Amino acid sequence: MQYKTIVLVDGENLVQRYQSLVQAGRVPIKTVDHERDCFVWQKDILNEHGNNDVVRVSYYTTVVGDDNKIYEIKRKISESIFEFTTISSQEWSGTLVPYVFKKEKQNSKSKSVDINLTIDALKYAYGTSIDKVVIMSGDGDYIPLLREVMSRGKMVQVYAFSDGLNKEIFCNVDDLFLLDDLFFEPND
Repeated sequence: MQYKTIVLVDGENLVQRYQSLVQAGRVPIKTVDHERDCFVWQKDILNEHGNNDVVRVSYYTTVVGDDNKIYEIKRKISESIFEFTTISSQEWSGTLVPYVFKKEKQNSKSKSVDINLTIDALKYAYGTSIDKVVIMSGDGDYIPLLREVMSRGKMVQVYAFSDGLNKEIFCNVDDLFLLDDLFFEPND
């Protein structure tokens, strides 16, 4: 069965966890696209778990800088692609939809990503056109959201890096996929 799927990416969380793994010595694979502190992506990220009919991939992040910097990041994100193969072996691709919010200082906390991602996830959960919601984040703050989306009869998957992954997520999703092997060379 093919599931109509929406993908919501907490770019802040992914970037932070990715950069932490790089700092710990992991070596990124060549196909990783990374912009320090605001963006990380790998076009084959959705190809590993193939029963998705991906309708949209929304990428939420924050940026420190002026309007030109924000536009530059939006453009970079919107030019990034995702690829996946359907159950019937058809190959599809699309581009990411950017949601970029301004942040005053690099070390300051912003709730813009969490709030907007949550609102969008709830819209899809209460609608009837989506079967599955994929959240890309290992942040435990999303656990109540994951439970609510599941209570609406939607399948929920989480894609996250092992670094900083809240262990309670395992108990609150249909599937959890670790991203480490998709972004980094194998550990020796």
